[in-house]
Amino acid sequence: MAMEPYTGWSFSQTKWSLATHGESRSWRSNMVGLSWRWNLLQVGLGLDLFILWALGFGLWLWLWLWLWLWLSLAWALGLGLWALGLGPGRFGFYKMKYKKPYDLFHQVKYENRLCLMGVDTGECFTGLALAEDDLTRSRPFTVIKMCTCQGPGELADHLDNVIMKWKIGGLLVGYSAIMNNHVAEEDHHRVFKWLDAAHESAYLAGFPFTFVDERYSSRRAVQYMGGRDPASSGYVRDLNKFAAFVFTQRWLDIINDGALYSVENNRGLQEHLESIGDEWNQHHGRN
Repeated sequence: MAMEPYTGWSFSQTKWSLATHGESRSWRSNMVGLSWRWNLLQVGLGLDLFILWALGFGLWLWLWLWLWLWLSLAWALGLGLWALGLGPGRFGFYKMKYKKPYDLFHQVKYENRLCLMGVDTGECFTGLALAEDDLTRSRPFTVIKMCTCQGPGELADHLDNVIMKWKIGGLLVGYSAIMNNHVAEEDHHRVFKWLDAAHESAYLAGFPFTFVDERYSSRRAVQYMGGRDPASSGYVRDLNKFAAFVFTQRWLDIINDGALYSVENNRGLQEHLESIGDEWNQHHGRN
């Protein structure tokens, strides 16, 4: 077999090879330059995004710190005012609302189907009586030691717990509506002072109550206590809750019979109690 003679590389082939190799190096150089610029652009964009994120986070943190500072100052101010006895209830924001006797009775018995609680206010003890079921019978319930409720809001907190636990729909607050001006003024001051202390609670805002004639309830309470020795321990304390039971049961008997405004029950006395309730609503913006 004959072999073709070797002629070697021609000048033109060498020129083309060198040109192609030069273009390849130029293309690679351009690609390296583009890659370097792209990496630099990515780094720049990353720095910009990081700076924007840092600025946003710093602004959010600054606003949060200012909000926390103002809330802390408001909380400290509110706590200080409450400690001084200047809570919202002091200015009537949380005051309960006086309601006419029949209005309260029908609301609690037929609309809400809850209980009523009689309250015999006192400087040392506050007696409570509970009227459950169909609001025809009541019973002595418990006593609040006022010495344990001297701090702002403590009496209101105690009442909150009792009202929620026993599903109380209204209060029957005892009031001695007598004609002796001096005694009437003292009783008025005592009852309203108790109401001011009791109602410093957001839960009691608009909570209904009515005034009930409590005259002679302490005398009758002694009879229900079974001749206990007045010097015995707890006698004065229990006397308050039995007194609350006496005027609460008397009120239930009268109102269930529809005789609240009868001559026998002294219509003028009941109208006097309602005028005191209207005074409370007017004074505390509950018209």
